Amino acid sequence: MTNKGQARREEIVEQTISVVAESGIADLSFEAISKATGLTKPHIQYYFKSKEVLLLDCFQHIATVAQQITQKHVESKHTWQGRLLAVAEAAFIWIDRHPQHAAVLFLYYHYCTLNPQLSKVHQEVRAVGRERIEEILKAGLPENKKSQIAQLAFNIQTYLTGVVMEMASAQSFHDESFRKQACNHIDHLLEMVA
Repeated sequence: MTNKGQARREEIVEQTISVVAESGIADLSFEAISKATGLTKPHIQYYFKSKEVLLLDCFQHIATVAQQITQKHVESKHTWQGRLLAVAEAAFIWIDRHPQHAAVLFLYYHYCTLNPQLSKVHQEVRAVGRERIEEILKAGLPENKKSQIAQLAFNIQTYLTGVVMEMASAQSFHDESFRKQACNHIDHLLEMVA
């Protein structure tokens, strides 16, 4: 696919995410996407043969964007504590930049229960995220605490997911108290194992 074709696909995906975030899945149609993108229905169907294929691409796009933001933010920090807090901060950076992605998150999780392919991709993405947290913790925790790393990474990841879901359900995407609570919670978890 050409760069122009790839850019067009991404535009359709982003507009579809916006349509779903604003109107829900019940009103999702190629006509609604056509109206949002300014493209004809056949043009959209050239790239996406069905709504199901389009939704799967939307969900994979959301996961990819969140991971890219996290990776870049973590790499910008120089201490293990800074990198660990960057994992939490990245979730909020993602929400700030893409609130419509967070609004679609519940649907994404629902589709994971229905679609084994999406569930597998989701599990792989989560595993990469946990491994990133584990590597950060390995760099900082004392040797006698390293047996707790896998559980601690799981707890941090699960907690952050819960915070994002809470923000999405409360439509509180810019509530700084969530960000502060998340960072404080991670600090508390580290104190417990230090």
